[in-house]
Order: sequence, then C-alpha cells, then structure tokens
Amino acid sequence: MKKIIHILSIALMLAGVSASAQVTSTISTGNWNTAGNWSNGVPGDGATATINNSMTLNTDLSIKTGNYTVTDLGEIIDPAGGTNYSIDVSNSGILDVSGNVLIGGNLLVRNSPKFTVRGCDTMTVQGNVTFSQTSTVTVESCAVLFIDGDMD
Repeated sequence: MKKIIHILSIALMLAGVSASAQVTSTISTGNWNTAGNWSNGVPGDGATATINNSMTLNTDLSIKTGNYTVTDLGEIIDPAGGTNYSIDVSNSGILDVSGNVLIGGNLLVRNSPKFTVRGCDTMTVQGNVTFSQTSTVTVESCAVLFIDGDMD
C-alpha cells in the first residue's frame, strides 16, 4: 500500500510540473525583457512563447526545453550598435521561425533540439552558427538562413 501511495505522489508531482509550464505570447511591440509586452510575462526556459509582434532582443535567449514560435506577423531584431545577443537552442528546445529574425550574436543548435526556418522568411545571424549533436535543422524552400560569421 505504501508503494502505491508513493507512486501516486510522484505521478501527481509530475503532473503539477507539466501543468505549470508558462504559456505566453507578445501583445505589443517592444523590448524582449519588458513583461508588459507579453500576455503572461517574459518567457523563461521551458515556456511556450509565440512572437506575434516586432520584439527588440535585449538579452541572450536560452531555449533548452521550451517551444518558441515566431509567427508571420512577428520578428526578433537585435539592433546594430549595441550588444550582440545570441540564441542557444538545446536539449528538447524548439525554435520555429515563420517571421523574420536578425541577431547580432551567435546561434547554437545542439543536443537534439529542433530548429526550423519556414516559408519565404529570413533568419540572419551576424555571428557564428553551430549545429551539433543530432540537432534537427530545417530550412524550407524559399526560406533563407543567412550566416555572416562561420558555420560549424
């Protein structure tokens, strides 16, 4: 009986963890790290984030377990003249780009994540790009992945 209660306790804890994952989307144009630009706060690792507006990247992004989608209406821009920010997609993270993305830093896609550039949209990486360790990388027909630095 104790064993069954223990197993049920673990199952309930795991269900609580998955139910508490953050789901948020942009509601206005502006800086990435401004909570008021998001429906449920700035996305953290593990979040499901939908970018429907033009967002100015003002932080490095780490997508280890989350699912970030840039829609046709959205874009992520890292403006010139400031800090060059990077995007690191790893583990079970997903970055799905249907809008436009421009980052001044590096793009790392490693440890089995999924990275997709869709339709006739463009992702520009002014730094270096690394694809490694069984990453799934898809650049659809008509889509463009422009790499200004080195690719490994």
